[in-house]
Amino acid sequence: MIAERVVEPSELATLDLSTDDACERVFSAPQLRLDRMELDTMDGLELCHGATHLMLQHNKIASIESLEFFSNLQFLVLSHNRIRAIDGVRHLAKLRFLDLSHNEIATADTAALPPQVMSGPPSRSVSDAM
Repeated sequence: MIAERVVEPSELATLDLSTDDACERVFSAPQLRLDRMELDTMDGLELCHGATHLMLQHNKIASIESLEFFSNLQFLVLSHNRIRAIDGVRHLAKLRFLDLSHNEIATADTAALPPQVMSGPPSRSVSDAM
């Protein structure tokens, strides 16, 4: 099911992908579009650590996790989830865009964000990203 989201439909239709080939395509994909899949955790995503873009909007994710190995991540969308705190992203040195809008975050802790994500005063940047 994830392979259908990551590998182009035309490529899936024309290739006779074995299970190993499909897994390799998913693990090495630069963009992971896993929105609206009713995911409740980010556990297991570390296998796809080569991604630069990770889209997880409209799921049931409660906390940001499993991003330790995403050294090239630049674009992260976690809007419309159940996240309560900004955590687990500070180490993402290449992250440029973070969308945490429509979550359950009561207080935005700007110290938990990578500095390069912010584009203005901390309160404005966090509210823009949320």
